[in-house]
Amino acid sequence: MKKLAFSLFTVLVLFSCSQKKDKENKTNIEFNNPDIELTDSTKITQSVNGDESSKIIIQPRVVSVTRLEKENSGSPSTIETNMQAKKAFDNGVANYQAKNFEDGIEDFKTVVKINPTHSKAYYNLGFGNYNLNKFSEALTYFEKAVELNPKDTTSLLYCGLSNFFLEDYYKSIEYYDKAIEINPSYGMAYYNRGTVEGQLGNYESALSDLNEAIKLMPKKFDAYFNRGIANFYLGKKEEACSDWEKAKELGAPNADVALSHYCK
Repeated sequence: MKKLAFSLFTVLVLFSCSQKKDKENKTNIEFNNPDIELTDSTKITQSVNGDESSKIIIQPRVVSVTRLEKENSGSPSTIETNMQAKKAFDNGVANYQAKNFEDGIEDFKTVVKINPTHSKAYYNLGFGNYNLNKFSEALTYFEKAVELNPKDTTSLLYCGLSNFFLEDYYKSIEYYDKAIEINPSYGMAYYNRGTVEGQLGNYESALSDLNEAIKLMPKKFDAYFNRGIANFYLGKKEEACSDWEKAKELGAPNADVALSHYCK
């Protein structure tokens, strides 16, 4: 009997068991990971890593300010301080855009030293650390951004992602719950929560969330691919194959293998 299993990081891994132990080939199909929020200022590229996997490289999605945030602007010293913070913030954005995350992080640290309540700077500190795979540090900053701005659903999403990569799956789900409570139409939060539920083997919950994600993001092939896995585990082979066909149509790189192994 062929078996699906959930794992992390590689898009698809194929392996064969010894004929002495098992006469059948087993296939391990990865449940595609939770994802970032894609916007016009976020771009992703794919590069091949050997013959079996592809790596997503996230270019910076930073929050910038369009005007100087002033407090007690009548004071010359306060105006000067705000100008210093704005300069450091702008430098941080420029460094992130050049993928100089370490330097950008130092710039945003300067901002929060000057203005400890600058929620956007804390978000960007989280984003820089996230891109350096420093998920514990990223989580601390994203949580601070949420503390300062409780309705910041993007920071909540990244809190969930950081917890996921720290393997605290239940905490990850809690953050997606909060994001959805604030914004019931937040498709990426449904997708991420459904994916984590799938990792935990809660396939009915995963299916419900992925159904909602597809309603809100009908062109997201990862959502169809993962819903296919959830349907497969729930014994709905026809629905699973239909989902993988749709994922293939939308460009999912791993849909062909799922179709060839489970939908003959």
